Amino acid sequence: MSIAAFERREAMLNLRAKLLEAEQQRLSGAPTFTTDEVREYIRNLCNERL
Repeated sequence: MSIAAFERREAMLNLRAKLLEAEQQRLSGAPTFTTDEVREYIRNLCNERL
């Protein structure tokens, strides 16, 4: 296995672990946010800095 293939595999495994953790949190009742809510939050952060 080449170094590039190994790094790609490791990145995919890390992403999978993060997705599984997020799904577990969602199923446990953690608050979730829509993309519109996150977009608005980020816009507000940027506007506060100006």
